[in-house]
Amino acid sequence: MKSNYFQVTGQTIHYVEGGVGEPLILLPSLYLTSKSYEGIGELLAKYYHVYILDIYKGKSAFTNSTTSIVDYCIPLEEFIKGKKIKKYTLIGISASGFVSSYFVRHTKVAPKALFLFSTSYVPLELGSMNIRLIKGYMQLFAHTTKTRAGIKINIRWFTDSIPFFLRHPHQFIKEALNRCPIENTITCVCPTTLVLAEKDEFFSGVPVLTANSLVSGLSIDVVKGNHTWFFDSPEIFVEKVRSKNN
Repeated sequence: MKSNYFQVTGQTIHYVEGGVGEPLILLPSLYLTSKSYEGIGELLAKYYHVYILDIYKGKSAFTNSTTSIVDYCIPLEEFIKGKKIKKYTLIGISASGFVSSYFVRHTKVAPKALFLFSTSYVPLELGSMNIRLIKGYMQLFAHTTKTRAGIKINIRWFTDSIPFFLRHPHQFIKEALNRCPIENTITCVCPTTLVLAEKDEFFSGVPVLTANSLVSGLSIDVVKGNHTWFFDSPEIFVEKVRSKNN
């Protein structure tokens, strides 16, 4: 994966890029940057032209911090238009799933397909998310510290998130506090797949499944594992994207 930069209004976006074929854009999850997803990106790059964008995070340069997930959508649209990306697939993971789903419902450059992993297509109330985050991270780290592979993943996360924090401390802290606009009508404007893990520390359970099952046109898959199952099984992650994107 090659590191690049792209200038949009008020920000220089850092992104990594690789592969050939149909374009695919991946947005990293909460507190992580493209660094954590380069391994997955390399697997996807065997089949797609992959872009992993560090909007308001990592090596990107910006002055103002975000206050809402809408703030991420503006530079994302500028990037797509500026790079003249057509007929692309968008992937949102965990917190970036809220950005991705809101984006496709409100942009004029919607993707051909949307994939959401370990998240919710339906916006969740911010208050409940704060509680969910605290409990979720406690359970997540308790899970990943039990195995050698999990410890390696933890090291990868920390070596990625610490430089992010040091470079943009205000944005890092506010990233989990961004407002998620609540919409009265939620519809799928393009083929959309939501993949949830059976033991997801943040999004498993009846309420999330019930809320998303009410969305017409939304396909929901449930896989074995916890919230970050795709770091343990990147090949299955890629196959999920390929199997419903051909």
